[in-house]
Amino acid sequence: MQTTEIVNFFSKLIEKELGILYEDHNLYQLQSRLEEVMKALSVPDLPSLYKDAQTNNPRFKKQILIDIATNNETSFFRDPRVFRSLERVMTELIASCEKNGEKLKIWSVASSTGQEPLSIAMLLEGILPGKVLSKGYQIYCTDISERVIERAKNALYSELEVQRGLNDQQLAKYFRKEGEKWRAQSLLTTKLTYEKQNLLEEFRNRESFNMILCRNVLIYQKIEKKKEILSRISKALVPGGYLLLGAGESLIGLSNDFEQEVIDGAVFYRKKR
Repeated sequence: MQTTEIVNFFSKLIEKELGILYEDHNLYQLQSRLEEVMKALSVPDLPSLYKDAQTNNPRFKKQILIDIATNNETSFFRDPRVFRSLERVMTELIASCEKNGEKLKIWSVASSTGQEPLSIAMLLEGILPGKVLSKGYQIYCTDISERVIERAKNALYSELEVQRGLNDQQLAKYFRKEGEKWRAQSLLTTKLTYEKQNLLEEFRNRESFNMILCRNVLIYQKIEKKKEILSRISKALVPGGYLLLGAGESLIGLSNDFEQEVIDGAVFYRKKR
C-alpha cells in the first residue's frame, strides 16, 4: 500500500474518532505526526503501523494516535487583546454571580497543557482583590488528549513556556521555581478541575457555566459536527452566559442561540435569555 493511502486511512480514522478533519493540503502534518506515533509505539515503519491498526494488534494504542494527532499549540495569555476584553467580561460576571449568590463557573473546552485556564485564573485573581465573590470560582478544564491533561495537572513548565506570555511580576506571584522549571502555585491550581472530554460525545459535566472558552477547536470540524457541538455547548451555558471562539471562527450559519457582542475589539457570543 502506498504512503498516501495509509495517511488517508489514518486521516479517516481520526475524523471518525474526533471529528478533526485533515484536508489534503495539511496531510503532510499528519504524516509527520504518524512518524511520532511510530516512534512512541516502537513500530518500524508506516505499513507496520497500518497493519497493526487494521488487525487490532495490542501494540497499536489508539489513544497515543489521538494524543499526537491533535494540535496542542498554546501559550499563556494567548492573544493579549482577547484577554484585555476578558477582564471586562469577567468583572461583569463576578458582579452578577455575587448578586445571585452563585459560584462563577468557567469551562476551558480545549485546555491542552493548562496555559489557558491558568491564564484565566491569574486574570481573576488580579480582579478579585477589588471585588467581592463570596462563593469563589471554579474552572473546568477538558481535552481529548490524556497526555496533555496529565501535563496540565502537573502544572510544571519550562523556562521557554513561561516566557511565552508571562511577565516577571506574574511569574513571581503565581509560580515557584523547581530546578530549571516553574510550577504554578496552589492559589491557581486548586481552582482547576481536569477531565478528558471528546466533544463528539455527550458532555460528562452537568454544570451550567457562566462562560465557555472554545477557541480554535471548531475550525477543524465539519459543519454538521460544529452544529452538534454548539448545540451541546449552548445547553451548558446559563442564559446570558458568554461563549468565546477563536479569532478566525464564527457562528454564522451554525447556531441561532447566541447574540454577537464586540467588547473592546474582541468578538463574544452571548446566549440569548
